[in-house]
Amino acid sequence: MCDNCAFRKGSPERADPYRWAEVSETVETGQYFHCHKGLPVTLHKDSLTATFAPPDPAKGRVTVCAGWLAARIAHCRKKDALA
Repeated sequence: MCDNCAFRKGSPERADPYRWAEVSETVETGQYFHCHKGLPVTLHKDSLTATFAPPDPAKGRVTVCAGWLAARIAHCRKKDALA
C-alpha cells in the first residue's frame, strides 16, 4: 500500500464522507480502483486538487491499488462468513 493511499487511515479521501462513500462503493461492487501512482494526473493549482484520468492500457500496465485489494478481500471474506 502506498504511503499516501486513499485506503490508509487519515487520508483525504477518508476525511471527505462523500468521496469515501464513492471509494467504498468500489470495494462493495468489485469495480477496480487503480493505484494513483500509475495514472495520468492533472493538478489544479487554483483549487489545490487533482484529477486522475482513467487508465490507458495502450500506454502500459496500470496496477490495481493494494489498499483497494486488501479492502476487497476483507469485504469478500466478511460476506462469505455471513453466508
